[in-house]
Amino acid sequence: MAKKQSTNAAPKGGGKKKAKAADVQSGEAAAQVEGASEAPAESTDAPAKAEGATTLADLSAGYLKHLDESASPGTRMSYGLEMATALDELGAETALAALTPERVLEFFVSERVTRTKTGVEKAPPTIAKTRRVLRQALVWAQETGLIEKAPLPENSALPY
Repeated sequence: MAKKQSTNAAPKGGGKKKAKAADVQSGEAAAQVEGASEAPAESTDAPAKAEGATTLADLSAGYLKHLDESASPGTRMSYGLEMATALDELGAETALAALTPERVLEFFVSERVTRTKTGVEKAPPTIAKTRRVLRQALVWAQETGLIEKAPLPENSALPY
């Protein structure tokens, strides 16, 4: 995956969070989570990446880099695995701005989130963690200015 070049400088007076968002947008953030697919999900409804758009892979790298400051190595690794699942299912190169609450809901209720590889239903805390990690990353993206509003479904839309 080629690194994007940017001529945009970090925002003036934007503080630590804004500078991190600029790093993510310009592709200077840490590399994508190891083991996560670089190809978009097989779904044909995954939005294509617009030139210069921040992708889910960019979000994942920036959010995990942000966690390096406050989370334990175990939490960071665990969250990295959850983000890898989201990248595989939603498409690593999906433009963040093109992600909708409906698409996030589809991910939240997908078999990849709710069932094991053998088809057994996952425990509710496991399902909740997968959802929570993506939700927190999207909220972080909103707080840092990567997106205007986090594309999160209403809690009432979730079956459990």
